[in-house]
Amino acid sequence: MNLQKFSVKDGLVQSTVKQIEQDEYGNLWLATNYGLSKFNGKTFENFTTTN
Repeated sequence: MNLQKFSVKDGLVQSTVKQIEQDEYGNLWLATNYGLSKFNGKTFENFTTTN
């Protein structure tokens, strides 16, 4: 199994992930206490209550 660790330094909105889901396009959605992070395989896009 190939595992990769991500952190806030990599662009994750928060390091404590509560849930992970994959959408129909292959993006990973990571739910944290601070919002959602969408990972497309290369970069993170973050969504918080401010946006």
